Amino acid sequence: MATITNYIEQLEKLKPEDQYGFFLEKGSGCSDDVALTPDNFVKGPMANLWITASETPVGWEFQVSKVSGASAVDNGIGVMVCDILDGLSTEELNQTVWKDFVDLGKLLTKNDKQLIQAVLNKCKDLSASS
Repeated sequence: MATITNYIEQLEKLKPEDQYGFFLEKGSGCSDDVALTPDNFVKGPMANLWITASETPVGWEFQVSKVSGASAVDNGIGVMVCDILDGLSTEELNQTVWKDFVDLGKLLTKNDKQLIQAVLNKCKDLSASS
């Protein structure tokens, strides 16, 4: 999970007030092609995110929806978590737990940490139901 380390390194270089811009930029990578169904909705703290999953020959691929009214920061955190999980096999995804994100979480707010967990849970749910 080298991309967690990459994100930690990027965020450590930023002042906390500059993280907003970082997540705005990440959130701009959301997809217009995500179905807004109850099965794709992320149940998290003040989140307004939908995620889809598809299994590819090289592992899972996750996409976050671009929805008007969604928090740009939440979108950015969702994209970041999905980016970290992209390419994992089903077994690797099932073995991924909050502990893998703890060092990243130290740089974020309580709500952001809860959103990471919610996105992780949704990605696991989507992979199990596919």
